[in-house]
Amino acid sequence: MGGSTAGKSLLKLRVVRAESIVHVRDNTVIVYPGTDLGFSNSLVRSFTKNIHVTIMIPISYLFFFFPYNRTVYDLLSKSIVIEEPVVRAST
Repeated sequence: MGGSTAGKSLLKLRVVRAESIVHVRDNTVIVYPGTDLGFSNSLVRSFTKNIHVTIMIPISYLFFFFPYNRTVYDLLSKSIVIEEPVVRAST
């Protein structure tokens, strides 16, 4: 499963598709469908991210005032950056 660059992999982060987000508790949400973005959504996210950062760097902090700290390019590509869930072995 893709969804992360080398830096995101080191930080245990992943970019997944998010058509619906349901808040469960403090730092927990349910993301649907939570799958890979696919080529077209990845391209949209990458292109709009680069344009926003290049052209609008002085006001780039304004992009984080959306729910769940999503940015404009995350909203346009229907994506969200998540922490990879920790899988604990049952004993």
